[in-house]
Amino acid sequence: MTATMTVRPSQEIQDRYAALARATGRSRSFYVNKALEDSIDELEEVYGVLHDLEEYRAGRLKALSADEARAACGL
Repeated sequence: MTATMTVRPSQEIQDRYAALARATGRSRSFYVNKALEDSIDELEEVYGVLHDLEEYRAGRLKALSADEARAACGL
């Protein structure tokens, strides 16, 4: 299932997607969706780590020693 989302990329970015689409025979939408999927994975990971860091700094997240981490993983 897909939904419509409005974005306003620069003309340069639009031209690059169009050139890639022409060169490969795929649609611009294919590449834009691929880029969005890849970037959301990265953004979720980065902001998840930043959230955990804030939780740790606020005392709401406990750090483990290397030995505790190994034990928790069954190593």
